[in-house]
Amino acid sequence: HFRDDQLPVDAFIIDFEWYTRTPDYKVPPQGIPDFVDFGWNPILFPRPAAQIAELAPGLHVVGIRKPRLGNSDNLAMARSKGWILPANPNDPNGLGIRTRDIDFSNPAVQAWWKENNRKFVEAGMAGFWDDEGEINFTEYSYWNLTENALFKQVNPNARFWSLNRAFAPGLQRFGAAVWTGDIDSNWATFARTPGQLLSDGL
Repeated sequence: HFRDDQLPVDAFIIDFEWYTRTPDYKVPPQGIPDFVDFGWNPILFPRPAAQIAELAPGLHVVGIRKPRLGNSDNLAMARSKGWILPANPNDPNGLGIRTRDIDFSNPAVQAWWKENNRKFVEAGMAGFWDDEGEINFTEYSYWNLTENALFKQVNPNARFWSLNRAFAPGLQRFGAAVWTGDIDSNWATFARTPGQLLSDGL
């Protein structure tokens, strides 16, 4: 319908539902045995590669990714290898979620993450929406470095792109974009947004 009505659209950016039926906000620190960290939601994507290919030409699919694990086996393995970041006591979003974040600065984590996310890129995922990686200053930088390397492995000629909830100096070299975060829907917040966007751009 976007194409038929000549409405500009470049991408569908999909929240949790593309890979899980249940967001992980209530997952305890030890995880849940049947939580799927690296899969397609079979209700929404029974034929992922074919479905993505059937979309209108030039329309990209971008799926959300979180920097943490929810599956109990994956968490136990990651903890045994020292892959989980320590909780940040200054994090206003809650320590329960943040004690499951993986440390993207670790090359072994990068290799494991690329191996588990490769199938999404091979199926046609054009980028990732990186959300809630504010546990430390470098998490987004190493996360994007890892994603960029994955996309270059699968399709060296593709232009890497990601959407991030926060920004650190140097991310611009990866083709990483930033959005305004989870802002309130009120006029005072909207009035501040143009200045925020200009600052982000600088």
